[in-house]
Amino acid sequence: SFVHAALVALGAFRNREELVDTLEKEISSGRDPFHKGHAYVPNLLVPKMLLDLVVSADKEDYSQQKEVLWHALGILKQLYGIEKRADEAVMLMHLASACRSLGMYDRQRAILESVLQDAKKQHGSEDPKVAAILLNLSIAHRDLGNYEKQKELLERALLIGKNAHGQDHEQVAVTLIHLGDAYGNLGQDREATKQLKEALEIKQKLYGEEHPEVVVALMSLGKLHGRLAEYEQQKGFLERALRINEQHYGEDHAELVPLLTDLSNAYGMLQKELLERAQHIQ
Repeated sequence: SFVHAALVALGAFRNREELVDTLEKEISSGRDPFHKGHAYVPNLLVPKMLLDLVVSADKEDYSQQKEVLWHALGILKQLYGIEKRADEAVMLMHLASACRSLGMYDRQRAILESVLQDAKKQHGSEDPKVAAILLNLSIAHRDLGNYEKQKELLERALLIGKNAHGQDHEQVAVTLIHLGDAYGNLGQDREATKQLKEALEIKQKLYGEEHPEVVVALMSLGKLHGRLAEYEQQKGFLERALRINEQHYGEDHAELVPLLTDLSNAYGMLQKELLERAQHIQ
């Protein structure tokens, strides 16, 4: 989003807290200080605005930084063109994401908790919109190292998702992948594997076994089996993920780099394991 890009551009400069304060208040106020009595800047000028933001940040011209951000946020509000409360929630979610990019994890958490409470009042506690916010809030707690809270929020989101959509739904699969991450963070790798395999099954039902959408689950399973010293299984999941991405992106795409790195490590560990077996036999 424009807000996200703008805030990331400001990452190395002063007054981040004040900037987030300003944006959060303006988003939540229902007022429109971004218009300032004249027409919105055309959408095509947004890249120019963000470039101006970086230039002004280099000069530490904070008043100019805020002015550019206000215009960017005004365009964001105009482009969404949806009902006011939903609009506020969307922008606050973007603001929380920007805070994460700036390493402001506790502020990210606080904004998302506010959005969550508002969504519960507006839609009820069992609405899928609430589940989506719970998932984002779980990421904030993961970033803060609160892994039990991460797991708790994801379990709530998973229950809402299954009740609203049924078992075989994209949002359920995404939540299961995050839940696998939570269990892994807690050192419960076997339970993490169970969650990821369930996510993989759903993704395969929805998209097919050779679709790029299954790659994240395959990579996560590969890493987990590596942690469990199950190198053959690790290699199998990673090789399958690599094959799918090669078919989708080609053989010289940057998307392959993390997979090739992980697979190289898996081969190395497997080679070491085989050598140790051979030495033991001798």
